[in-house]
This record gives sequence, C-alpha cells and structure tokens, in this order.
Amino acid sequence: MPTPPEATPQTTKRLYHPPSMPEFQALKLQLEQEWVPAMQKVLEIETTQLPVLWDCDFLLGPKNASGEDTYVLCEINISSVSPFPDSAVAPIAAATLARSQAVMRKRPV
Repeated sequence: MPTPPEATPQTTKRLYHPPSMPEFQALKLQLEQEWVPAMQKVLEIETTQLPVLWDCDFLLGPKNASGEDTYVLCEINISSVSPFPDSAVAPIAAATLARSQAVMRKRPV
C-alpha cells in the first residue's frame, strides 16, 4: 500500500552561512572554545587529528536569563558531510595541504 503524500516527510533546503555571521558568533565561540576542546580532552584527540571536514548539528535549548536562545550540541558529523558550500572548498583544500605538508616534514628522509 503506497504512503499517502501527506505522510511523506518533506526535505528542507540546506542553508549555509559564512563563519563570520554575527548571529552565530556566540555559538561558534562556544563550539570552538568549550565543546570541541572538552571532547578532545575526554577522547585524547589532538587538534591535528581532527578531520579537516566536519559539521555539527544543534538543538535549540532553553532561553537564558536575558531571554536569548541557547543551543545544545546534538552531534558532530565526520563521515557524511556532503554537500557543503562552495565557499568551503578553498579552506578545505588549504587545511588538507597544510596537514599533508606537516606529515611530510615529520617523516624521516
């Protein structure tokens, strides 16, 4: 029996924003300065061991005392992060090159 159209989940359009978007600076700082370092400490992962390409999903948390939205880190995705915005290609390539060069410098001649 086919699923009725109204019961079929609808996909939503992916939205990409630049890392400098003012509305997300507090969340970006919390991710970069609190959540990721805490994860690295617990899992004993060096920054150079983190994937070059990854993304995070967040859930909306309760409003804080000032009435502003808060967020809860839901998950960090490292195995399936495609598609990604065209603006990410150059930074991904640069980071990959830098990692490769660092590895090559550490290898014995």
